[in-house]
Amino acid sequence: MNKKLIIGMFALFFVILSIQSVYAIDILDSVLQPFKGTDVGKIYETYSLFIDAILYLLLFLGLAQLIYVKLYGKKEGKLVAIAVGLALTFAMAVLESRTGFRLSNLMPIGAIILIFILFILLYNLFQGMFNDAGASFALAFLIMYGFMMSVFSVLYKWLETNAPLLAALVQIAMIISFIVLIIKLIGMFKGSGKTTTDSTTTTPTTTTTTPPKTSTPTEPNKITLTSPSNNQHFNAGDYVRIAFDVSGPDLMKNYDYEVRLDNGHFAARVPNVRGNQVWPFPTRAGTEIPAGRHALYAVAFKRGWISGGSNKIITQSNVIEINVGPGGGGAPGDLVDLITNNLDTAITRLNNNYQQYALIFGTIVQMHHDFITGRSPTDATPTEWAALITARDEMLRTAADINTILTAIHSHAGYGALTPVHLGILAANIRRNTNIRRAIVQYELQARQDYNTHSAPRAPPRP
Repeated sequence: MNKKLIIGMFALFFVILSIQSVYAIDILDSVLQPFKGTDVGKIYETYSLFIDAILYLLLFLGLAQLIYVKLYGKKEGKLVAIAVGLALTFAMAVLESRTGFRLSNLMPIGAIILIFILFILLYNLFQGMFNDAGASFALAFLIMYGFMMSVFSVLYKWLETNAPLLAALVQIAMIISFIVLIIKLIGMFKGSGKTTTDSTTTTPTTTTTTPPKTSTPTEPNKITLTSPSNNQHFNAGDYVRIAFDVSGPDLMKNYDYEVRLDNGHFAARVPNVRGNQVWPFPTRAGTEIPAGRHALYAVAFKRGWISGGSNKIITQSNVIEINVGPGGGGAPGDLVDLITNNLDTAITRLNNNYQQYALIFGTIVQMHHDFITGRSPTDATPTEWAALITARDEMLRTAADINTILTAIHSHAGYGALTPVHLGILAANIRRNTNIRRAIVQYELQARQDYNTHSAPRAPPRP
């Protein structure tokens, strides 16, 4: 280890030992004097419901966007995230209003979370400086221990009263961290090497030249995009498979990566990965990748401890250029047309056929009821029955057309590449088709019963 590392560790160790005395010096008194009379706690107690609602909104919006933007993309994902965030915020606001719960009730837990976050930040900082997990952990913990004994002394007293076992574990961890830090410092001095000479010896010696040690060359970190191929063309709606192979020591352990398009990235950084990768998010030409010529590449980042990684780039892949057509022409295009045009039109036609069939059948039932009850001298004529049969045949033909379209959709080669939006449209149309067919069967049974019992016609079931 170099001198900067030793000096840095000694300086930080000195800060740990002196932090309590430094805290006693009120160096911010002049800066914070204008806010001396401001009681933030009292303000919170007065407006706690409003302040908590803002905090809930920020929290739930952030979490919902993290989830739904990944799943559905920026436009649709943001709308869903806003709706979910607002719903959860209102739910928590109502819960607080009815139960009297406030975020301030989490005071000890909140302080512990704050200390833990500061510890993670310090650990990542030291790990980036020293590249030594043990020393970084020990230094970060000892600094946070110093803060707990001074700035957060109330929290430690609370732990001693309410969780004595946890307070004891903190003390044990402090002792272990101190020992680890001493061992690391001793190891630095031992590793620095020894040079000794004997000035009293006059016996001539022969000088031997030791050949320099040769170090084994380290394999460089490398990312190679294997899919898509360079200059590959895509039509709007095509699925774009993004995959890459890696080599090198840093890529054989956990790292983060982003796939970038023209210096932008598709979604959030992908964590906790090692080795070769396939981009896990659905990527479509014409949506996530707009029409035109684009540069596609991957970037790997150093993985941090516990937290979501760092911004230190390990390496970058080769750049692949792809071209996306302005739309149509691809196999998924006719599949989308089957769903949004052919199927939707056929189901609408089936519903119209059902309404016409019910109108004719209802007229026949009414004429028969009037004839039996003596209100009319004539029953339904063969003309009305012929019209009913024609309407029923037309309805059956439309139902067969729908079955043919559904078979074509499910057997289509591009079915697996459908977007969530088109799958949702397909599911909605299938539900419409099922509801209309169920209504047709129910009405036929109902109309025949009314005719046979000479009853007045009942309204047909609504799909």
